[in-house]
Amino acid sequence: MVHKLIDPDLKQCLPEEYRKNSPLDTLENARSWLSPIYDPDDGPKYNELVDELDCHYNDLLQVVPVEKQGSFCDVFGLYLDCMNQLCAMEKENFYKTGLRDGFLLAVELLAVQGENKAINKTGLRNYP
Repeated sequence: MVHKLIDPDLKQCLPEEYRKNSPLDTLENARSWLSPIYDPDDGPKYNELVDELDCHYNDLLQVVPVEKQGSFCDVFGLYLDCMNQLCAMEKENFYKTGLRDGFLLAVELLAVQGENKAINKTGLRNYP
């Protein structure tokens, strides 16, 4: 939704009051899609999983010989579990970033409806 509103062609379809002095022009540049490593809540867990993944990968390289194929499956299972957790964290981070951007967009659209409404409902001022 945010990307569609930022698109210049679609933004021109918005009413004039929604196009004036709006951070919709810069929202995409201000909020980039970052890895969970930069998220203050998820960063430590993400780093821990990356380190664990590296350890499992090194174990995998040592276990590959034919005489150790039985333990290969165990180590490979741990490796896949760690990879799945990393992927889940990245998707959760995309979701959280989308929620933050959606909230900022909603506040902005409320603020451009008029200074009095914006002050009464959100405590924000609509500066030109």
